[in-house]
Amino acid sequence: MDSIKRIYRACRAIIAELAPNTYFISTIILLVSGALMLYSSGDSNRYDGVLGTYYFDLDPELMASLVTGIGWLSATIISGTIVNNHFKEENRAIRYLSLPLSNSERYATLLLINGLFVSLISFLPLVLVVL
Repeated sequence: MDSIKRIYRACRAIIAELAPNTYFISTIILLVSGALMLYSSGDSNRYDGVLGTYYFDLDPELMASLVTGIGWLSATIISGTIVNNHFKEENRAIRYLSLPLSNSERYATLLLINGLFVSLISFLPLVLVVL
């Protein structure tokens, strides 16, 4: 088996080990921070018309910085979880016995997971929710 197939199988094994809530971390953080911003900036005494109090207005600069900050925070949480699970003592023995990878293949696997996969699951739901 060549090196690319081993890296692919190791990436699939790491993705299969992730908890289902990993895919919703960034969306949950965005909704909670949006609800907190709406709650803290709400003014019940103002009158903007019939639909004025039903919409939450944010300027594009604030929304871009919010998406960037939340995506960075969720990517840090997910990457930390993956690296922590990868380097636990009980998981290290299982990985060395079940996945015959060299050190460079392990590095490439973690680089692909943390560089590509984590950024996709951190920023893609945020962009979809904002759009």
